[in-house]
Amino acid sequence: MHRARYIICCIVATLAVMQVSAQHIPMLSRAALDSLVHPEVSAEARKWLTAERSTIDLGKIDGEERLRARFRIKNNYSETIAITALRSTCSCLKISEGAESIAPQSCEEVVVEFNPAGRNGSFNVDVLLYSSLDERLPSLRLTLCGEIESNNEWSHLGIAMGALRLSRRELTLDNIAPLTTRSERIVCANTQEQPLRIWSRSTIEGLTLHCEPEVLPPFSKGEIVVSYTGEKLANDELRTMLIIEGVEGKPMERMIDIRLKNRE
Repeated sequence: MHRARYIICCIVATLAVMQVSAQHIPMLSRAALDSLVHPEVSAEARKWLTAERSTIDLGKIDGEERLRARFRIKNNYSETIAITALRSTCSCLKISEGAESIAPQSCEEVVVEFNPAGRNGSFNVDVLLYSSLDERLPSLRLTLCGEIESNNEWSHLGIAMGALRLSRRELTLDNIAPLTTRSERIVCANTQEQPLRIWSRSTIEGLTLHCEPEVLPPFSKGEIVVSYTGEKLANDELRTMLIIEGVEGKPMERMIDIRLKNRE
């Protein structure tokens, strides 16, 4: 009995420490997050590994049609180059084909498939090719771009996060003062056949996000409500980000940029 109480006390104490620690974890800046998702290309590797076209522009495409693109890669080095990884920066872009290595003075193809479903407007997505020329940085950045023309009823909500569509991804909560609550709303829509429940976790005490209604029925609209209730900010302005949970996509694709400003 005493041992069971001891274990429960340890668990409670650990959770309390984790909660306090989480409140003091600094949020990475957008520039820092972008450098993780879009790292610079190795200058040394670029000398020996080249793409016939590093950017392919698909032009205007239909919002319902999946398209393929082929990037032709050449090894200008005197030895075989191993392709160690091919990483997409967006869940909408899949690698269909890719060689494991390229012989000296030879060419191989990287084939990608782009899925425009749930997206609208211009796009610019990358495949990062890593090789034995550099263990840390990508050797090539292969870019696919174009513009999606969609005739669906959600085209006026230009931000897509999987099945969730938003009217914007940036907002400002100003005139912050003690004992007051500031809120902003973002129009959203569920474009899939299943109900959608979304949420977010913040490391800033008093900053919350919820959806009205709490569960978005299939093919329906709602509003995301971002609120701040707390003390006056230590600095006059604070910028942070919230990651939308409950939808598909990498964290960088599911971010809302938030600016908090004190009352002047």
